[in-house]
Amino acid sequence: MFKENILDFFYKTILSLIINYFVIRLITEALDIEITSFISLIIFSVSLVSILLLTYVFKKPISIIIFISLALIIMLYLNKYQTETFINLNNIKNEYLSWMIDYIGGLTFKIDIYIYILVSILTFLVSLINFIFIFKGKKIYLLLLLEAPIFLYRWFLYVDVALIYFLFFIIPVLLLYTYKNYKKNKGIWIKEKKIVKGNIIKNWIIYSIIVSVLIVSFSAMLPRDFPPITWKWLDKKAQGIFPGLTEWRNSKKSSMGYGKTIKFDMTLTDYQSDKRRLGGPVDVKNVLVMKVKSPKKVYLRGRVSNFYTGTYWKNTQDVYHEKIQNQPIDLKDKKIYGEHITQKIEHVNLLTSTIFSSYVPNIVKNIDSFYSTEEYELFSERLLLKGEEYTVKSIKPYVYWDLIYKSKYKPKKEYEKYLQIPKMTPERVLDLSREITKGLDSDYEKVEALVSFLRNNYKYTLKPKKTPYNRDFVDYFLFEEKEGYCTYFATSLAVMARSINIPTRYVEGYITPDEKKNGKYYVYSKNAHAWVESYIENYGWMTFEATPKYDEPDYAEGKDKKEEKEKDDNNIEYDSNLGNRELNMGKLQELQKMILPNEKEDINKSEEKTNVFKYIIILIIIVSNLLLLRIIYGYITIKKAFNKLSNESKENKIVIYYKYILDLLDLINNKKEDDETTTEFSNRVKIKIDSSYNFKEITNIFNKARYSLNEVSNKDVEIIRNYYINCERNVRIKLGTLKFFIHRFIIMDMYKK
Repeated sequence: MFKENILDFFYKTILSLIINYFVIRLITEALDIEITSFISLIIFSVSLVSILLLTYVFKKPISIIIFISLALIIMLYLNKYQTETFINLNNIKNEYLSWMIDYIGGLTFKIDIYIYILVSILTFLVSLINFIFIFKGKKIYLLLLLEAPIFLYRWFLYVDVALIYFLFFIIPVLLLYTYKNYKKNKGIWIKEKKIVKGNIIKNWIIYSIIVSVLIVSFSAMLPRDFPPITWKWLDKKAQGIFPGLTEWRNSKKSSMGYGKTIKFDMTLTDYQSDKRRLGGPVDVKNVLVMKVKSPKKVYLRGRVSNFYTGTYWKNTQDVYHEKIQNQPIDLKDKKIYGEHITQKIEHVNLLTSTIFSSYVPNIVKNIDSFYSTEEYELFSERLLLKGEEYTVKSIKPYVYWDLIYKSKYKPKKEYEKYLQIPKMTPERVLDLSREITKGLDSDYEKVEALVSFLRNNYKYTLKPKKTPYNRDFVDYFLFEEKEGYCTYFATSLAVMARSINIPTRYVEGYITPDEKKNGKYYVYSKNAHAWVESYIENYGWMTFEATPKYDEPDYAEGKDKKEEKEKDDNNIEYDSNLGNRELNMGKLQELQKMILPNEKEDINKSEEKTNVFKYIIILIIIVSNLLLLRIIYGYITIKKAFNKLSNESKENKIVIYYKYILDLLDLINNKKEDDETTTEFSNRVKIKIDSSYNFKEITNIFNKARYSLNEVSNKDVEIIRNYYINCERNVRIKLGTLKFFIHRFIIMDMYKK
């Protein structure tokens, strides 16, 4: 019976590890956690430890109550006396919780130590849920109903690998289901006193594996991209209630009226493949996406982001005005004086609900109704399809340079969000920004100095290295990578300007090429672009171009040279080496040498802490795996011993069973001394075993088999075998299951040769 329980435990444990791994893998990839071999090792190790721990806790729930009580008492004591250890631990806990909430919400970047802890926590929680269903629950299909939607949801969002994970998830679930049926049937067979062959469980497992793999393999070969049933009325109702359905997997997304919002962002272009990670090498295609009729070259705004996480940009809120229908956009600044520009835009190979515009959009034509955010992002109620055209009339405000050169940001509550930078942004980024703009008065001059610095000292390339997961994107670009494309330059400019208290926002869209064809700008996929809009007092949001490949916006065309000369004659004190266009890399290196030492020391300390923590985790994992190997070795050794025992003679069987009984008695302080005979030991030992025979009778059978010439019977073998089984059960109860398990499979001081 005990042997069958061990087999049951091992079988369920192996299947649980597989299920846990693929559920956790799906969750971690959704959180943009790279699945390395080390992360995989953490998942398997924590899963195994969780299963062993939960097995013990469920058998002895009082232990967890005692543990929690002791932990609570210790925490109350430490809290009362506010020891240094408690304060440090509390600070670490608060810091971690703050990071975890921000990271899950997509508001910060990765830190290796924290990622390992997060994966461990997620693994334990998933292991707990799965343990309840697999080891304690009777209806395994409930596990399928609970976790299968997670895989399907990810697949519907075009995460193709989710389907592969689901196939690896469903196989062990099917095996568990068939195994539950086997146990149920076995109970019926026992009640009906049917003869059950000893190897039926092995055959059952083998056949169930074959059948499950065949079922899943056949399912995997079925087509998955079949078109949905078209029911327009239901489509409209469903998409009206759940607009997110438009982003789900569907081969008919381009059908008229299907869906409401697929907002433009750089992940719809070749410049960004991961929603939660900027940068990395790109392969830009040359597909015509739109045709634009415009009097001049323009930036076509698609998406505006205000929150930088350290690895990518996002919007903290989408604030919509009222629905706009056949009327001008409600401008926040009622009176805007400027040049009126009209663009006629035709979608060619672009599927989005975003309405592209430039400057301050005022009127949209040929689109029945749309919405506008406070940043003047425009969205249609439906997808704009191939061949559709719309017209946008915008206002390009006049630039009054005498006021621009006096611009100084006056704090406004509505602009606070455009000053946000991550708490973990390295200080050297801020120091570099301050040093570059030192001595400059106006915000415009400061932003221009940052633009000059980036354009003249960093290289444009489409093949930069990927930013390490635990590094701030801007910091890595400025101080190590030093080359990249538009997202690198725009993000760096936005963050650097914010660090000196100038509001900025990160903008994604397209830039029209320099030349027209047939009176129109032909905009290709390679023209996708990211740039910065900075709030300049006395003007509003002004476009700045930091990417060296592109010309700067044409605001400078109207600049009065006389005003510029007068400004220079005023002897405004600022470092000309930093403010002009000729800043060289030597100056950058000088700045880095001045700023870098303390930061480098902090990075080294952080890396040392990371390495120590990593070594501790590696040590725990190694010990856990050695422990697992030891358990497996013990199980195999004992199984071989009993298989070999079945082929022994009757006399040898009795001798070996008697020795096993002595091993068991030794565990509960009933050891036979070396100079003591078996008869003397049987007279001395006092133990009650639930058996119809006592220990003296068992000893007599042993003596007859070992020392007598009289032949032993099969009944004698059966008597001593049953006594051994009962003895094992009694010893396990007295020691406790965990302690007995340790002696049997780890210490292995039972069943010694």
